[in-house]
Amino acid sequence: MRRKTDGESGVVAGLSGGVDSAVAALRLVEAGRRVVGVTLRTCRESEAEEAAVAAARSTADKLGIEHRVIEGSGLFARTVLAEALRVAGHGGTPSVCPVCNARVKLALLAEVADELGGWALATGHYARVEFVEREARLLRGRVRERDQSYFLAALPGRLLERLVTPLGEEDKAAVRAAAVRGGLEVARRPASMDLCPALAGPLVEALRREAPRLLQAGPIRDRRGRELGTHRGLFHYTLGQRRGLGLGGGSGEPLYVTGKLLAENVLVVGPEESLWSRGLVVEPVEAGPPPGGRLWCQPRRNHPGAPIELLCESEGLWRTRFLAPQRALTPGQFAVFYRRGAAGDEVVGAGTIHAVDAGLD
Repeated sequence: MRRKTDGESGVVAGLSGGVDSAVAALRLVEAGRRVVGVTLRTCRESEAEEAAVAAARSTADKLGIEHRVIEGSGLFARTVLAEALRVAGHGGTPSVCPVCNARVKLALLAEVADELGGWALATGHYARVEFVEREARLLRGRVRERDQSYFLAALPGRLLERLVTPLGEEDKAAVRAAAVRGGLEVARRPASMDLCPALAGPLVEALRREAPRLLQAGPIRDRRGRELGTHRGLFHYTLGQRRGLGLGGGSGEPLYVTGKLLAENVLVVGPEESLWSRGLVVEPVEAGPPPGGRLWCQPRRNHPGAPIELLCESEGLWRTRFLAPQRALTPGQFAVFYRRGAAGDEVVGAGTIHAVDAGLD
């Protein structure tokens, strides 16, 4: 499929209430595209979401474009919340932004776009979409420090081939400056790095119903089984965590979360060397053989990525081995695989981390 060129179709632009999505819409308007802004509601009675809707509406008014607010809380609960509950129920740390983009946000934008006659989709992500031999390819943003291709890595081809990313070549400073020049009220709005408000409270409520054991206090033990303290529920901890353990400084060495024993409700801690490993088992987004060639893996959103020496399929899972040990590889997080090329790093696969191979061998 060939994507329509600029001016051939309208664009449905996601407006989150932040500066990035606002400037993405601004760029489209400046390019002469017909734009409809859409803001998605994913939770009920949230002050943060109401503020975001108001900010998005202000942006649309300033740009002179239509603004729609659509309800997505039901779909969010059936997909993203359900996936987070599944991961947390197995002791993992959910990382569901890629799933939310693929199965909720972009999916609902596509429904609006279809109603308008097959319009394109746009977001404010710092990533690029290019076509090679009529196939859409997702690439890292041109400015590596701002790249957000990780968050779009779960998109199916039918959505990726319709996606426009106006900020793919830009950096944050240029985007802030463009917002100021454009007189957008969101120009000074701070970026949010908090847990998604649609997920934080509802996930705890769902755990109370479905897996209350994960919220119950229990012992903290070291690798030898010695009891060192009490945790407040395994759900509240993730691998590599050091702060908030309540162990004080008398242990003689820094201690980190190194594991969870669900059946015994035990939080396991140990020295930092216990956090390093080389192997991952990944549940791929799309079933089938993994990509070949020399690849890099980004096992969480704030990881720089590292080369791997093995990626093979076994019983529907992808087994990965890094060239060098990596710190705090965590079940439940999202892993994205890249292949380096002349145009930049291209996303060639992705999935949820199912398990971590212990040790360095």
